[in-house]
Amino acid sequence: MTFAPRARRARLAAVLSGLLLLLVWPAAAFGHATPIGSNPADGQVLTSSPSELTVSFTEPVTLAGNGNAVLDATGEEEPAEFSVRDSVLTIRPEQPLPTGTHVVTWRVVSADSHPVTGGFTFAVGEATPGAIGVPDSEAQRELVVGRSVVEALRYAGVLGLAGLVAFSLFAVPSSVRRAQDVERRTRAATRRLAALAVIASVLLAPLTAVWESGEELSAVARLDAWRDGLTSSAGVATLLALLGVAAALRGRSREPVLAAVGVALMLSSLAPVGHTRSYGPWWLVVPADVLHVLAGAVWWGGLIGLAIVLASGSTLRVRERAATLSRFSSVAGVSVVGLVAAGIVLYWRVADSFAALWETGYGRSVMIKALLLVPVVAVAAWNRRFVVRRVSGRDAEAGARVLRRTVAFEAVVIAGVLLATGVLVGQTPPPRTDTVVRDVPTVQRAQLELEDSHRVEVVVSPTRRGVNAVQIELTDGAGRVVDLPDPPRLQISLEEGDVGPINRPLTRTGPGHWEGTADLPLPGAWRLLVAVRLTRFDEPVVSTEVLIP
Repeated sequence: MTFAPRARRARLAAVLSGLLLLLVWPAAAFGHATPIGSNPADGQVLTSSPSELTVSFTEPVTLAGNGNAVLDATGEEEPAEFSVRDSVLTIRPEQPLPTGTHVVTWRVVSADSHPVTGGFTFAVGEATPGAIGVPDSEAQRELVVGRSVVEALRYAGVLGLAGLVAFSLFAVPSSVRRAQDVERRTRAATRRLAALAVIASVLLAPLTAVWESGEELSAVARLDAWRDGLTSSAGVATLLALLGVAAALRGRSREPVLAAVGVALMLSSLAPVGHTRSYGPWWLVVPADVLHVLAGAVWWGGLIGLAIVLASGSTLRVRERAATLSRFSSVAGVSVVGLVAAGIVLYWRVADSFAALWETGYGRSVMIKALLLVPVVAVAAWNRRFVVRRVSGRDAEAGARVLRRTVAFEAVVIAGVLLATGVLVGQTPPPRTDTVVRDVPTVQRAQLELEDSHRVEVVVSPTRRGVNAVQIELTDGAGRVVDLPDPPRLQISLEEGDVGPINRPLTRTGPGHWEGTADLPLPGAWRLLVAVRLTRFDEPVVSTEVLIP
């Protein structure tokens, strides 16, 4: 039986790992979940208690374990059932709400695992003077700091181990790799990085579950936090990290294909929890994200490997050290270009705003991360231009000493970059300009005059493409509610799109008050016709337009 040379197997490993990364990396969606409207609208006064309330989002969400409540004007909780279907949060009060102001607070989780919180107020009958507002729902500071630190440690362990294995496979000459001191130090470093990656990944699961639910840091000690975390996307990340670490450790010295598969699994463990799960187009965001973490791993893990080779300098020949430095210098240069290019693409797709760099917490974290990389890139360029030549020349030992100091400096600064990355992952990106609908009200109201001084008020929300809620109220000339035995008839049409007319049913929710839904899937000016049967022989028809962007 014959075996392919190690170099050929290493190239095959690189190709397989790249394909595996693209296969297991989650496809991106089209934006961070953002609320686009509620029914009733914020501040709306209803004539009677609603049977259900809704909040619509730009993408599907899941319900968080805490932070969802209906409160009265004094802050006392009123029993209600919360549920989520796709991108709509539905709240059903268990009993009719009394007259006065009510507050709805909600907490859902976006596709990128980020909690999204908010609330709105409405009133039944009339507003209550001095009523409370929507309570503050910011996460506990200790929890945010703790999660950011663990996230940074996870990146340090995963990227460090993946990069060190890649360094051993592709950047180190076989004679250097087989050197006893280099092998001993590399084995010790891989074990420490593996332990760091595993411990941080496991700890991140309950921390993410508690962060999503809005509880305090002490809740991490509860079994349900571990259960929820390990059965969520954070649990998927943990499993990928464990499998990747095991494969990388087993294949590092003898099975480059297995080691490369382990590297791909480890890097893919960074994807289930992160911003890029919620942004598209996938064909641009996914490769950019893969390139970003791969370049970071090659640079960070390569620095660790280079430090090991320099620390073993006395046992290596000058030619071997020079060859290692030359290879890593070339790979690191390509990694820097890839890291910067991918970072620019990802920021453009996630934030899409230059001003957000200093106006938002997410942007400031990105800017700090970028500024920290500037001196590292400068030192790396100086090493490549001057120091590497000294290491391969007559003044090899002096050059090696300088290089050890500069590599140590790069490692310290990159550790700061990893910490900034841990903070960045927990930041909520600013809303993109291409996902924010401008100049169109969240709620559209129209007051239409009928015969005999009757008036029909039509309320449509959230005036977005898709399912909209339609509320209709009938009053007389004095403003008193007028009830009818038969509900009004609602008809929708879009003339420019040759859609309709389509009849939509209305349900009575109280005296003189009816509600229904209207699916408005296309942009344009939709015509809503309301026919009200006032008497046996009298059924006037009124209409209004709803602009859907």
